[in-house]
Amino acid sequence: MGSMTEHPERDASVSDETLAPHQLTRDDHGRLPDDSRRAMVQLLRGPYVHHERHAGLWRAIVRDEAAIRELLGNLYLQLSLDHERGLAFVANAELAELATPKVVRRTPLTLLDTALVLLLRVRLLRDASPSGRVFIGRDEIDDELAPYRPVTNTDASTFAKRINASVEKMKKASVLLGTAEDDRFEISPVLTLVFDAEQVQAVTEEISALVEVAGRAVRAAPDEEAADDPESIGDDVDSDEPAPVARRAADLSDHDEGAR
Repeated sequence: MGSMTEHPERDASVSDETLAPHQLTRDDHGRLPDDSRRAMVQLLRGPYVHHERHAGLWRAIVRDEAAIRELLGNLYLQLSLDHERGLAFVANAELAELATPKVVRRTPLTLLDTALVLLLRVRLLRDASPSGRVFIGRDEIDDELAPYRPVTNTDASTFAKRINASVEKMKKASVLLGTAEDDRFEISPVLTLVFDAEQVQAVTEEISALVEVAGRAVRAAPDEEAADDPESIGDDVDSDEPAPVARRAADLSDHDEGAR
């Protein structure tokens, strides 16, 4: 992020009188101030701009919102701006039935990933403090995800690795933010924008139904061989493949690598 805070100097060899407003050099065709350009870069890199962590960029977005929206629109992107929470991010523009390029791709989540997203979103709903900051410990995550360990899988280390993978995915997406303690995280408020309360309820119900169906299938299995059948529903619940419910409601947006 160092490059986001080091502002370039205007070309000293060129008189200010020969440069247009906000032009950095003679070869520069940009029309936005330097800080707004940097805000655009951060929005494209993702995952979001926060009013405290990126204070200067946030102010630039608010000041030049109209111009930034116009430029993003030229890239088939739309700006989501929440003044109350102090968050800004970009998403693919929804242009009715018009087929448009997708700049922001979605990362499908496994069932365990989705369960973790649900846990974090529920904590944001339940534990919001006056400051708006919510924290969670790694031990809490392990305890809350324990019920998703498949009954046909007795290998605790394998399941622990899957939880680790889900946690790392949330950290990479800046959904889980690091703190001074290695095993304690701040939950990013951006989840409140991409995953509303109605979706939380709907996905919770569907996951509960999937787990219940899997449990019934295992209990009804005539022997251990049937219960361990890789084609059984019980194994589907623990699959590393994207869960159908995750594709519908709990995808995490990840910005195109070309924009990084």
